[in-house]
Amino acid sequence: MCGLSQELYNAIRKDAVPLEVTVEDRPYTTQNIHPVKEPEPGMLEVQTLTGFIDFVKTNIDNLQKGKTFIHVVNHEGVLLRSALHGPFLQRDVIIRAVAKVPIRFNFGSYYDSESFNIALQANFLPTEDRDLMLRYVGNIQDSNVKTINDDGISQEITTKTGIATVENVRLPNPVLLRPYRTFNEIEQPASLFVFRAKRSSSDAPGFALYEADNKAWESVAMQSVKAYLAEALPDIHIIA
Repeated sequence: MCGLSQELYNAIRKDAVPLEVTVEDRPYTTQNIHPVKEPEPGMLEVQTLTGFIDFVKTNIDNLQKGKTFIHVVNHEGVLLRSALHGPFLQRDVIIRAVAKVPIRFNFGSYYDSESFNIALQANFLPTEDRDLMLRYVGNIQDSNVKTINDDGISQEITTKTGIATVENVRLPNPVLLRPYRTFNEIEQPASLFVFRAKRSSSDAPGFALYEADNKAWESVAMQSVKAYLAEALPDIHIIA
């Protein structure tokens, strides 16, 4: 019995009733025991803040006022949580809203001019900087990539301006853009990006964007989601 007393050995047998024992002034149980918790409701999921608000307002489950709160988890997730309940202080998730964001842009990866043009239009709201980038990228053809001057901050590249005319232009940098990154009901947060161009071994141009705001836009988006929900559901506490 490896030095155990007969009493303790009998207590820790698999078929024995769990007991509380004290070893070196610390309480232990002689068996693994598991809590029997209250049943959890099946969680609903929607993809818009509108659907989330409609569910809360309808209150089809007759939830008690003051017994739920809204938790803005991040820029693309919102939960309706219950207050603590039961002997094990459970907290249920009743409904979850998850933003359906379109195909995401691969920041830090280089695109060819056509793919970059399409990705800009599909994943970003129209802004002055976005339209300026589209104009530059659309005029830079493989045969026009003659020279690139790079001082580490801005770049100068030869671009076509007419049928037989070229000129050196300085690419905008940094650029202020509004990608689709959160719920459609709120304004997409703007943030700064580093815009870079390069030539490949075949002289084909490549273009990339690098995030340059240390994810500060996520906090802006969360506060915007909170403000939107607070206006629609003023009687429910919201944390973000």
